[in-house]
Amino acid sequence: MIVSDIKYFCNIFCRRFSSLNILPYQIKVLDSYDSVSIALIKQNEYTDVEAAISINKDTIRILKINTYESIDTVYTYISPLELYTYLLMLMLLCCIASNVFINPVEALSVTLERRINTWKELVFHICSFLPKENEKVTILENRQNALKFLKTTFQTENNVFLTEGLYWSKTPYNDVLELIRAVLYALCAVFNINNYIVNPLTK
Repeated sequence: MIVSDIKYFCNIFCRRFSSLNILPYQIKVLDSYDSVSIALIKQNEYTDVEAAISINKDTIRILKINTYESIDTVYTYISPLELYTYLLMLMLLCCIASNVFINPVEALSVTLERRINTWKELVFHICSFLPKENEKVTILENRQNALKFLKTTFQTENNVFLTEGLYWSKTPYNDVLELIRAVLYALCAVFNINNYIVNPLTK
């Protein structure tokens, strides 16, 4: 992604995320010539940064967060969907570390501008952003609570998110946030394998 597209993408994401109740904080986006910083700051203050994320043309990292845990904070991305996934996860992490609870489903729904209630609805919605020049992707659903598309099966079983076929993964999850993350990571992998570029913030 080029820097101008990244800045535009981050501004849209932050504008949508800001509609959530993140009191007593607000989000401030700061641009430089080759990167974007997203800061969680106290309302009416511009120097007291609670948490901050930095994004450049291929990496996203946490610059500051109020936590004592050791966190792997640097991620590499190559697509808008990967950038969205890391932005969502790291913004929620920053909020949690700042004692602000955001319902992950609400954050997902607000930033995608579509009410998402289940992991399958998330898959259908993200696939709707596939560019028209790509071949039509048909999603098949069976009675075993599985979806199949692009030669890959997506399924949950006993708190484990499974993918089989063109992309294989087995990801245990303990809560809805971990399930959302597993689904988005798997979607990113499948689209990358097929060289499909998906931008979930387009209209």
